[in-house]
Amino acid sequence: MAKLRVLTKEERIRRAWAALRAERNRRLADADWIVVRAYERGEPVPEEWANYRQALRDLPGILTDEQVLAGDVPWPVRPDETTKEKIGGGAP
Repeated sequence: MAKLRVLTKEERIRRAWAALRAERNRRLADADWIVVRAYERGEPVPEEWANYRQALRDLPGILTDEQVLAGDVPWPVRPDETTKEKIGGGAP
């Protein structure tokens, strides 16, 4: 039977950051359609979406290793999710 090796703190930190960046990249990709639609129409990207995407890109620069390890990540809220909440589509 193979022995399980306990990860060092540095390894756990490295993996946590990799997972954070992967999730951040997924969220950016999920919002790409907004950018594409704006460019196709010759319009600027809506400010709330530009701000959301910038907040996602900035996230790794404002977090500490401890926050990332604990999963204490203040993810920005998608603009369409705040709209749903305002019109009653979100959780009570």
